[in-house]
Amino acid sequence: MRRFLSRPALGVLLLAAMLMTGAAAGQDTPEDDYPGEILYGRFSPDPGQKTGAGVRVARVVRREELPGGPWATGDIGDYIIESTEARVIVRGDLRSPMQDGVPGPGQIVDVAFNDQMWDSFGGLTQMARVNGEIDEVVFSTIQVKEPANEHSQPFLACYGVLRGHQQVQVITVLYLVPNQPILAVESRFTNTGEEPLKIGIVDSSSWGALGVFLGGYGVPSYSHHLRMGVHWICGFRDDFVLGIVNQSRQPMAILDTNQNRSVLLHDEREIQPGQMGLANRHLILTRGDMAPISEFSLRTKQFDYGWLSGTIRQYTDKAPATGEEVDIYWIHPDKDAKYKLNPYGMTQTNEQGHYRFPLPVGEYFARSHSRGRPVVPPRQASFFIRKNQVTEQDYMQTEVNRFSFEAIDGTTSRSMPAKVRFESIEGEKIADLGPAWEAEGARDVVYLRPGPNEVPLPSGRFNCIFSRGPEYEIVQREIHFRFDKPQTIQVKLSRVVPTENMISVDLNAPTEASPESRVSAEDLVLAAAGEGLEWIVSGDLDRVTDLGEAIRAQGLEDWIRASAGVRLSYQFEKLFGDFYVFPVPVDTPACTLEGLAGPESSPGEFFAAVRTAFPGALITVLKPSEVNASYFGFYGTDVLNDKLPVGEPFSWDFDAIMAFEGKSESLSHYAWQMVELFLKSGHAKIPLASSFPGDVYYEEPGYPRIYVFTTTDDFTQVREEDMVQTLRDSGYFITNGPIVELKINGERTRSPLAPADNRFQYTTKVLAAPWVQVTGFVIRKSGRDINAFQVRPKERIQVFPTSEESARPDRWSLFIKDAKGNITEYYDAFLSITVTGQPLKPVVTFHGRETSSAFAITPPVIIDSQGDGKFDFR
Repeated sequence: MRRFLSRPALGVLLLAAMLMTGAAAGQDTPEDDYPGEILYGRFSPDPGQKTGAGVRVARVVRREELPGGPWATGDIGDYIIESTEARVIVRGDLRSPMQDGVPGPGQIVDVAFNDQMWDSFGGLTQMARVNGEIDEVVFSTIQVKEPANEHSQPFLACYGVLRGHQQVQVITVLYLVPNQPILAVESRFTNTGEEPLKIGIVDSSSWGALGVFLGGYGVPSYSHHLRMGVHWICGFRDDFVLGIVNQSRQPMAILDTNQNRSVLLHDEREIQPGQMGLANRHLILTRGDMAPISEFSLRTKQFDYGWLSGTIRQYTDKAPATGEEVDIYWIHPDKDAKYKLNPYGMTQTNEQGHYRFPLPVGEYFARSHSRGRPVVPPRQASFFIRKNQVTEQDYMQTEVNRFSFEAIDGTTSRSMPAKVRFESIEGEKIADLGPAWEAEGARDVVYLRPGPNEVPLPSGRFNCIFSRGPEYEIVQREIHFRFDKPQTIQVKLSRVVPTENMISVDLNAPTEASPESRVSAEDLVLAAAGEGLEWIVSGDLDRVTDLGEAIRAQGLEDWIRASAGVRLSYQFEKLFGDFYVFPVPVDTPACTLEGLAGPESSPGEFFAAVRTAFPGALITVLKPSEVNASYFGFYGTDVLNDKLPVGEPFSWDFDAIMAFEGKSESLSHYAWQMVELFLKSGHAKIPLASSFPGDVYYEEPGYPRIYVFTTTDDFTQVREEDMVQTLRDSGYFITNGPIVELKINGERTRSPLAPADNRFQYTTKVLAAPWVQVTGFVIRKSGRDINAFQVRPKERIQVFPTSEESARPDRWSLFIKDAKGNITEYYDAFLSITVTGQPLKPVVTFHGRETSSAFAITPPVIIDSQGDGKFDFR
């Protein structure tokens, strides 16, 4: 059975078109073969060197030939290029299932070092820009070329045309640079038409902007368009880096970088009829323990470079500080902006406390840090790296000092999980307590277990913000941490939002067992408990994870509970999409998951297999907002034009769609429109939500979360099957903070309902903690707004006490707004409430455009006016 990992889509508009194109490998060689002088002789300074030794280029005919490991991809019919340094998988026959977002033959699927199976990068799709418009390269023939002699090496040649400009012939050659982890990609575009064309070679990589470094610019904030003069671009994955360098020495243009891909333009020029244009670029693999900008400087000689060197010592006895991290920041020459050169990798001192690495000429500043050790640099000013010179930058670091923190429930006086954030005051250094995926120290946040928690901190004055999710108040205290004065800080947090007969749940939470997450099970449940969640459901890819073990190991049984789910991804000919199934038994074997679908399965057969294997489980369709690269888009759903799939192989036998995933609600509108379109068409599918925490910082669990209506406040007494049934009945709401209630005729709503005499009264109420600022809410009936309320500024609570003593009950109040209405409804309808608000400062973090504002939404409650169980919405 062929399975693939779910990865970011490479150009959703490209996907469907390329899937429709046929291709065949192994056809006759075109008469105009690739010129050998372009390929050979460039990397062999010694004419006697055997450059082809150890290089293999072949078509994959047996599955055993494919590189193993969870990250590697490939299929029978693809091509493999490998040496002792690197390996590359290139798409072969289009008739095999699409993989990795790379839609056509001749496109690069997988690039990796050849020493570790799991170090693997997603693909590179070759395109072109013709007279300002992007066009697709369609390869029809792929051939393995054997070496001409012992001084050359085998290579892969791909022949094709542009889809929209058939007169432009394309030949691309791929080969590995001898004895180096570098893939050379050389393309020739020949204009066989009668008119001149302005052609630029375009590469689309599957590296989103959050994992990209642009040479000469740094890390883009989130999305950039048409950035010229970029000398290289590299992406980060685990502990290594893959980058693209234009070997013509001409700078590239970045047409687009966003969360899914980066689009690069090489060497755009006018090509006359009968002439050709060339684009030669290198894909360079580098290790993550060295600043990638340094590695590219050394390998490509794109810039002049010098060296940064220094020693870090302990402040007390001047002993070498080993294993200390050194972060280098580049200062943009044209504006006051700073970019960290290596956002994921780390450079550390050796046993002598020494560090050294090369940097291109320019202005920088460095920062060394570790948990609890403040930095004492010789000066605060930036420093310059000059050509072929060594710049010394030494540091002193003090002893590790630990302080004790504990959060107490203000009502029960029990010690409880919580979160504390440390904000600097008056220019003091911001605490950096660890990587973004470790709950005991994630950047400037620490998640506290019940009881005293020792936290390493540097000296300084901090505004400490204590919180426990949107049900509790926050307490802010300004604290001066000194090394000669150990401190124990105990803070009381009171619940200020009543949530009787509700439990808070987070679904589809991945761990480090999935490609999208770096969070361990222990860190995930600790952060979830600190955010006030009562129930967390795992959602790892192709495996079932038991979060209960992590809860028990940390003594969190009284605060949070776990269930298990599983995420499944398919890219077969008939079955395409990402799905989430819960609950499933925690001991579900891998063979059961493997048996749910195969290459010939249809969606209906897959859904039926799930219901047989896991009776009562909810089947949720993931990624509904990815218009083309999702289950709905693949089968022709067009929400904007009210178009739904008709007939097989599409099946409606699923239960829900993941309408909200992650902190930002800005991407949810399309999914919500889809929910309403389904309802109007007679397909009632509930919308669900998940925080999908890839980290515990920037992507905290519980934002958003689901509040499920129950008959008890004790989440340990709620049966799993009752929670699932309540979700099916729409007995819940989704929120980033506000608590919203919708009652009809005085009862909490469950779908469907049939009011007597076709009349009903709806009552709404919104409650929120003072730090969750609500600005208004809207009542919608059958997809149309029928009433809207705005919260006046005086009703917003903005009181933040600076000490525990000032947090008197009269200083903490709730926003409560009642809205009532009467509706006489002779036709079936559905009703929902949407709450809006301000950003969740200062509790929830922000990252680029990934904002977290207060919002809440109820699922559509179906009004069956006739009481006949048939829904006719008008």
